[in-house]
Amino acid sequence: APPVPPRDYIDGFGNVCTRLVAPAGRITVTTQLLVRDSDSGVRETIALYSDTVSQLMGVQFITQLAHDPDAGIRESIARYEDLDVATFQQLLQDPKPEVRAALACNQVNPTPAFVIETLVNDPDPQVRWQVVDNDAISNATLERLAAHDPAPNVREHAALALSFRQP
Repeated sequence: APPVPPRDYIDGFGNVCTRLVAPAGRITVTTQLLVRDSDSGVRETIALYSDTVSQLMGVQFITQLAHDPDAGIRESIARYEDLDVATFQQLLQDPKPEVRAALACNQVNPTPAFVIETLVNDPDPQVRWQVVDNDAISNATLERLAAHDPAPNVREHAALALSFRQP
């Protein structure tokens, strides 16, 4: 069957709705419309509930949202704990430091070593500050940040984190 183009309209309450007028016969409706919705609020809601979305609709929706033009949506996806390696790699290269900082907060177990190393060497100090709190960061890496990070707040944060780990 040919694809049926969705039509958006605003209902009497001000909600943006999507309508499909299907031809007679069999039709398959997919939920990709939500991931491609023109309203970033819809996509943001999906990203915020990424655990549920991946269970109900499959992880491919999470991967699609990791490519979203809205940085806030990519930031939400960066916190999702079941990211595949390719999505980790993509988000590590995101131009927005907020997205990379959210990835630094991701406590996936185990966090791939290349993710920690990339975040520790990120040019943005907020990203490096966030990765200090990641459970996967080693004591040796914390020591390196505490001694050599160019940002004083990152050095202080790494030293404090290290003091909580050492007896």
